[in-house]
Formats: sequence, C-alpha cells, structure tokens
Amino acid sequence: MKKKDIYEYDIVIVGGGVSGCEASFTSASYGVRTLLLSISMDSIGYMAFGNTVSDKNGTTAVGKKIWNSLMFARTAKDNMICNKDLIGTEIENNGDKIIVDRKRHMMDMKRTIENQENLSTRQGLVTEVSFGSNIYTTITSDGISYKSKAVILSCGTYLDSHIFWGGHSFSAGRPGEITSKRLNINLMKMGYRFETSMIYVGPKIDGRTLDLKNAATEKIIYYPVYLGKSCIDYINSTSVNIEYSKNLESTDHGKNNLPIEKIISGPVKKRKYKVYIVTEGKDTSEMYIDGFNTAMDEEMQSSALKLIKGLKNIIITRPGYGIRYNTLSPIQINKKLESKNFPGLYFCGKINGALKYEDSAAQGYITGMNAAREINNKK
Repeated sequence: MKKKDIYEYDIVIVGGGVSGCEASFTSASYGVRTLLLSISMDSIGYMAFGNTVSDKNGTTAVGKKIWNSLMFARTAKDNMICNKDLIGTEIENNGDKIIVDRKRHMMDMKRTIENQENLSTRQGLVTEVSFGSNIYTTITSDGISYKSKAVILSCGTYLDSHIFWGGHSFSAGRPGEITSKRLNINLMKMGYRFETSMIYVGPKIDGRTLDLKNAATEKIIYYPVYLGKSCIDYINSTSVNIEYSKNLESTDHGKNNLPIEKIISGPVKKRKYKVYIVTEGKDTSEMYIDGFNTAMDEEMQSSALKLIKGLKNIIITRPGYGIRYNTLSPIQINKKLESKNFPGLYFCGKINGALKYEDSAAQGYITGMNAAREINNKK
C-alpha cells in the first residue's frame, strides 16, 4: 500500500459516533493533539438508535457530576424537545427521559467538535492499525498514514457488519455507510478475538399520516400506542416468521436488545404491548416508533403497524432493520478500557458491546481521559 502522506498526532480516534466524539473532545480538553477519523463527516455525532437520553442511566454510568459535564449530555439537553410529559390524549410521566431533536443535536455535536482546540477531524475509512517503536500507525483506505502515541477505536457497528430486514441483507455499518472489513481482519491478525452482536432499529413514519383522535400531530413528542391482539397475532404468524427467521437463527440477543418479533413471542405470548411514537425533531414530519425494533420485511412492518389504533393509514419512510456486527471479547481490555497486549490502544462504545448512548458516552470519556493522562505523564 502506497503511503501518500504522514500526519502526526498524540491520539488518533477511529469513529465519529457518540463514544468517538466524547473521547476526542475529552482528550483534546487535556491539551493533547487529537485527530478524529470518521467514515462520514456528515454523520459525526449522529444518534442512530433512537433519540431518547436518560439522566439516570448517565449518572449510573459515571456519576452525576461527570455525566453533567460530558459533551454528549450537554448537547442533548441543549437540543431537548421535551423531558417531562407526553403530549396527547394519554398524558404519562416521562420520568428522566430527554427527547432530543436528532438533527439539531448532531449539528451541535459537530460544531462543538470543530470548535475545540487541539482537535482535528478528517474523513477516512481506516483499514489498518499497527504498533512499533512505541508509535502507532493508522492507515486509511486511500493510503494516508497517521502517526500517534495512542489510538482509540470507537468503531460502532462498522466492523464486518451486515444490515438486514426480511430476506434482504447487505454489507453496511448503517444505511448508506460502508462497513470496515479490512480493519476487522487487521485486528484479528494482531490477536484480537471478536464476538457477533446484534442490534435492531425501529421504523420511521410520516407523521402526517397518523390519525390519533384528540391529539394534534404537530404537538406529539412521545406518544404511547398499543400493539393489540390482532397486531401481535399477525407478527407471530407463520407466514411472517418464515420471511425473517433465517436472519435470527443461532444469534445471542443481548439484554434489552430483542426485536419486537422475539419480545412478544415465546412460551407466554404477550396480548398487549406498549410502544411510543417519538418526534424526530422540530424541522421534520418524520417520527420514530420507539420499542418496535424489528427485522421484518418492510411490507410486513407496514401491515403490522396499520393494525395499531390510529396508525391504519401510516406510511413508512424508512423501515426498521437489524445490524449484525463484531464486538471485542471483553477479557482483552483492562479497567481503563486499554488493550492488555498493546499499551496505548483503547476501545470504547459499541465495539465493547455498549448498547445505550449513556454508556457509549461514558466509555468515550474514560478512554479519552486515560489516553490523554498517560501521554501528559510521559511528557
């Protein structure tokens, strides 16, 4: 591979999701020269798996004081749509949940990253990380090399990943974004072992096609609806199950990461199940079906949703889907989230199996802080 150019930094961070952003912002705040490499500069900081954030989960992860200081927590609160009550005919306490304007939050995260001193951003697909003479070399698919004293891998759902719904499947980390196969092979050659993980995303709908009595569509923020007997029976029907079962075979679904197909089935089948219609933001009519995470075929998703009261005329704008991706076997890192075999190589976020935004942000903070402190101590 031809190395076109070499850039030098203290820390290189691979991945511009929630954990990668938090890691880069934290390390740069400690005064070390940091580079954030993202597959797409247009999706830095994007909340890909829903737009609700929990103060309780964040406080549990790193403590209240640290949680409130994290860039992710602050930008979430700055772009909050609601954090108290549901709006609609059924008023329900929203607990500690913050409903975030997804697009505005992403732009705020990117703006915060770009305005942070000691922090640079570049677009690139990382294919190789190597270590020699106490220096890490990170190489992208276009042959550019970056030298650093430490590397933080926050690869999200991009390591040898596949997206699937119904009988459809293709290589991707998220819709419209490529997967990272060569980096996965490179890490395996370095001796790292991986496990297969799954995560599911619910469909998005055109909010203008809702028919909820006594509820103004433009005011809906977090509205509960129920899967009744007819909807549940349809999802459990043999004809539906045949279409997606091959994608679910022999997989170990993580706790709190089951698709709706699995949640409502089993020895004791549910007769009623609550999901939520959540607004995407102030500048769009799209809404997300929170709790209806699924890998069914798009037509079947539509048919199932139309059996819910108030949703008989809905139009799906983006179907739900599943992602199969690789996560690091946990025994290979220490409490600092640093590799046991390669000092200065850290892992954070979904590559460690984190499912919640709060956990991903917390791990980004931990790796960014530990990497920066180690470099400052050496200086």
